Amino acid sequence: ERVGLREGLNAVRDNRPLRHLLAAFLAFNMPGNLAAGVSYFYIDTYLGLSESYSAIMMVTLLATFLGVPFWTAMSARYERHRVWAVSLVVCAAGYSSIALLTPGALALPLIFVLFPASAFCLIGSVVVLTMVADIVDYGRLQTGRDQGGLYAAMISFLQKSLLSVATAAGVMLVDYFGFDATAKVQTAGGVFGIKLVCAIFPALGLVGAALIIWNYPLTRARTAEIQKLLAERVAGTRPLVLLRHL
Repeated sequence: ERVGLREGLNAVRDNRPLRHLLAAFLAFNMPGNLAAGVSYFYIDTYLGLSESYSAIMMVTLLATFLGVPFWTAMSARYERHRVWAVSLVVCAAGYSSIALLTPGALALPLIFVLFPASAFCLIGSVVVLTMVADIVDYGRLQTGRDQGGLYAAMISFLQKSLLSVATAAGVMLVDYFGFDATAKVQTAGGVFGIKLVCAIFPALGLVGAALIIWNYPLTRARTAEIQKLLAERVAGTRPLVLLRHL
């Protein structure tokens, strides 16, 4: 079924949990994608670790693989949105620590710890997938329609559009502050710019996303209530009902 712009906006307006998730997703993705465009410059040019870049990225990739089952298990045991919020805050601490790094003997061992650790926490966003499923159930209960495709399309569009725009913006920002990818020694402005974009902005965005999602309205108890009401409707014992307490 094709959905127009007005209907899409109405779907967001009428679904508070969806608005909550989209706001947190925006705060989470925008600064992170800024950093994605300049992380290579940070490791290679600023820290002078070009020869170790591939090894650092391999360890970081392994950390993300290990993070998926860990955060999935945590979300199965505790409130999903709180698990995501905790992963965001811990990841913000990792990015803040990265901002303190300077070229020298300690740069290599510290980056081998901080980059993978941050990636391990960042992949905690995997719980968003199950949170979207709960939002779909909430929308079905409110409207009687399954708008899962619409919600997924919104999140995918937000993610893809932010990736392209923010990555380019990150490169432009470090250039604005005077960072020179060909220079062996950076100016004070260049160092500030690369740290701001690669570490400080992401840390602030992650904390902002955690604050937004901490009071997410679809708790386990409310999700169970929604599923019970949906089952009753399928059985023909309950008409369309609105959960106005959300």
